[in-house]
Amino acid sequence: MPYSVIFIDDDPLEHHLVSRLLDRDGRFTLRCFLSVEDAEEAIRQDRPGVVLLDSRIPPETDHRQSVATLRSLGVAVQIVVVSSVLNPQVQGQDGDLLFFEKDDVTADMLAEIFERRS
Repeated sequence: MPYSVIFIDDDPLEHHLVSRLLDRDGRFTLRCFLSVEDAEEAIRQDRPGVVLLDSRIPPETDHRQSVATLRSLGVAVQIVVVSSVLNPQVQGQDGDLLFFEKDDVTADMLAEIFERRS
């Protein structure tokens, strides 16, 4: 059964790039959304294993408000905050959040996250 991933980013070009990366791999189903609000219903229904969340999605100025909204949905999901430029001291894990630069996101990295959650 494929791993379910939801990607939330306000840039459609980023959707295209992540889709190409994961479609070639074959282990994932991916749904992309431009905002947290757009993704809420899909998260409730699909219950994905991972949500890739851009660190800055308007109208929020950083990931904290988006993460709070996602957590309020009551769905157990691994949130991975991704950014084009990430401070090296932030990269890695902070509590139950994971932080990565977008260029560091790979299919194998996502599969490892799913395997650790099982």
